[in-house]
Amino acid sequence: MLKRGMNHFKNVEPILARRSLTSLVQALNQRLVDEERILVFFGAQADVEIFAKENRCAVYHSQLWQAGNTKSYNLDLWDRGESKVMACTTAFAQGIDRSNVRYVVIFRPTYGLLVNNQMLGRAGRDGKESHVFFVTDASGIASFRGTKAVKSQCVEELDDVVHGNECRRYSTTLCMDGVDLAVRCTDKPRGVPCDVCAPDSPMQRFAMEAINAPLVTSPEASDSNGTSSVQTAPPAFIPASALHRSIAADRQPAPAPASSPAPTHATQAVFQDSDGMYDDSTLQITPSQAMILDAMERIHQPRASGSQNEDPFKFASQPSVPSSSRVQLPPPSSLPNDSRTFASRADRVNDAAMSRLNRTSKLNKYMVVLKGHCPFHFGRSAQLVLEANDVNCPDMKAVSMEEYYVFKRMFTFAPYTYCFQCCLPQSKNFNGEQPACHVGLVYKKGTPCPFAGFIFKVVYSMWTQERFRKLLVRDVGEGAKLSTLDELIAWAVEEHADQGKYNNCVEAFLWFCGNIERAKPQFFT
Repeated sequence: MLKRGMNHFKNVEPILARRSLTSLVQALNQRLVDEERILVFFGAQADVEIFAKENRCAVYHSQLWQAGNTKSYNLDLWDRGESKVMACTTAFAQGIDRSNVRYVVIFRPTYGLLVNNQMLGRAGRDGKESHVFFVTDASGIASFRGTKAVKSQCVEELDDVVHGNECRRYSTTLCMDGVDLAVRCTDKPRGVPCDVCAPDSPMQRFAMEAINAPLVTSPEASDSNGTSSVQTAPPAFIPASALHRSIAADRQPAPAPASSPAPTHATQAVFQDSDGMYDDSTLQITPSQAMILDAMERIHQPRASGSQNEDPFKFASQPSVPSSSRVQLPPPSSLPNDSRTFASRADRVNDAAMSRLNRTSKLNKYMVVLKGHCPFHFGRSAQLVLEANDVNCPDMKAVSMEEYYVFKRMFTFAPYTYCFQCCLPQSKNFNGEQPACHVGLVYKKGTPCPFAGFIFKVVYSMWTQERFRKLLVRDVGEGAKLSTLDELIAWAVEEHADQGKYNNCVEAFLWFCGNIERAKPQFFT
């Protein structure tokens, strides 16, 4: 039974997932005493490396092979407290027993309940109050692995625990021990309640404020140019153990206890020194550094057209070359040096990834409003009209459907890059680029995507309007004439992922919606 810990779950938008995760971990880190530690679990090595690099914390996964950056080296950093946060994969979930783990954070939980129980079981082995947090931008079972036709019972059980409305302790013990031994937070002996049983608990409020911190800005945080800075100060914390007496048999909580002052002991920083690795003054990078950056860039590389021989059931990405701050690089080889600095390339890769995620957020906003409306009315006259009958739609009759189908058939996407029915991006390698409105869709034969054809039809019908076409060429055409269908097709299928953009068809759609939003601010609300 889970006596010592409380389970918390928070669903966030894809664009905010990483920011919210970082904010939560930083807030929890400030609550630790010297001997306490945090584990942050990820499903993919690429996610581990990105988080470790951005937060300069210890890292642990099966592919740590370079001298000076091994699993034992990072484990020693974590044990000694030089880094109180360990970013890790399931490689840390079994066989490593540390009694001082106070918090476990599981980002985008996957695999199944058995594996996740191993992860959350790392917390509170000394019997003290501990907490486990699930942070995800997924909305259901289809977002974890595969389709409903191939999902396992273990993954379904994990979905019940993470996304269900039942007591999380009960859902876990029901799956692990059966109905006769399943217990709730309110059963005796009472433990620390989960967020379902105590949604207003001090720890739940603390976690929610930390997770929502990236959205909070204050006038005092604005710079001289009026730009708001992110408000990330952690909220006051009240130990959840103060709730034990408040959970009566009738489940009527007592008044919340007064906030206790923050501990006065010095908090040891979680960050490691990385000046040697990320020195902006370096004129050139070594071949090994170039290899590391190439691995990072492959995560967000341009999306190739055509099919790829990929196993749809293979998890996450190819193993990434370690890029954490404690890497000691091997001697230079015969590979050519890259004239760009490590830091500048890393910044460019991260900027491109964030640019695409910002575009994803806009796509989600637009598609939620546009769902169920006629794409031809919207593309030709920027009007919201409920889906018109194909036979009677006057705006559809005004365009050549034969040309449209030629345009549509020219788009071929690599697996898991774009939805082939609607052109919305998908979260390949769990990169979070799939809009929330599209997450969780399960494709079955004969079942269309609810957004099928919408973006293609809007872009094509918009292009047929000379007034829109001239503005498109001027603003985003990048020198393309777009005067013929062949020119439109050649331009629309291109993609500049290194610039933080999707394919030009999606970019044209975003440009069109953005102009409408600027002209009519309430259009997409």
